[in-house]
Amino acid sequence: MIFKTIIRGGRYNEEREIQCNTLENDEVLLILEGNSFGEYEGDFKIPSEIIYEGKNYTVSSLVLKCKSWQLCIPDTIKSVNIDRSDTKKNYGNAENSSIFLQYSDKYFAWDHEGSLYSKDKKTLYHYHRSSFEVSFNENLQTLSPGSICFEGIVPELIIPHGVKELKANAIIGNRICGIDFQGGLNSIEKGALDRISNIGGDCIIRINGLLSDLNDEGKEELKKWYNIAPHKRKVIFATPQPNGALLDNGFIELSEVLSMDEKINSGLDSRPLSINADINKGVVIQDGEEFDVSQTPIIIKATLTGENSYISVPITQISFATNKEIRLFVYEKYEEVRKMIQQSYKGK
Repeated sequence: MIFKTIIRGGRYNEEREIQCNTLENDEVLLILEGNSFGEYEGDFKIPSEIIYEGKNYTVSSLVLKCKSWQLCIPDTIKSVNIDRSDTKKNYGNAENSSIFLQYSDKYFAWDHEGSLYSKDKKTLYHYHRSSFEVSFNENLQTLSPGSICFEGIVPELIIPHGVKELKANAIIGNRICGIDFQGGLNSIEKGALDRISNIGGDCIIRINGLLSDLNDEGKEELKKWYNIAPHKRKVIFATPQPNGALLDNGFIELSEVLSMDEKINSGLDSRPLSINADINKGVVIQDGEEFDVSQTPIIIKATLTGENSYISVPITQISFATNKEIRLFVYEKYEEVRKMIQQSYKGK
């Protein structure tokens, strides 16, 4: 059954009409939509009970679809869902909306002066920012849809190690400079990146994990997001483990460092690179294409990935003294590459 009722609150004890959906066990779900519920004008206290046609219903669930809210919720409420699905509407965000607990923390915990978490603080339902800084509880594992929404500038969102999945509409903002997933990502839902951008400049997503760790849908979502405006969107991953080897045919096989474009559009962390280090018959095979580098010295030097990886690590640059510049980068370290070249060279 669906019915409507009136609740009062805010600075001037204003009236707001809300929709009520009855559930099992004489419980009711309240849907708050339309105007603001509180904002900076004082709290709206959500009642623990609604009386309709002489019958008492316990308020157990909330759905928020309103312009903003400043709510105190009773300990009868077991679930809070924020619906920001209509991209043409303005909903409450981290700056103008907050949720507090009226009584005990039976089902929820609050943090950061208005953020709402599950009792164990592993699930975030709504994030409230009381200052320019952004911080989340370190126990966080799940970002609920609609839980993070910013209107203002966000220098960086540092997502704790426990969060491995990005759900659709979990993060919304068009002035987000960067997001740092400290624990990497295993899954990105379809549409999860659609409302993340930075109208003022670059938006950088840093992932402390490999592209290969992601589900196939997540790889496609990253590719779609990145290719909308590649000069303003960046994705940085951790470095893969190199697996260089000396082959029986005299070639050495190394792990090539790929550019951001190559990595995201190919779906690969790295790709094999083969070199015949015999100066009398030198050959480089890169991405299936063969280059003749006979009679040309190999030049190798140690370098670093720098800002192109989540943590800068030592890698090796390989070049050849030819008229056509061939410069390669591999994840194997300098000493390892030098040793393999020496072992593969027929003259040694």
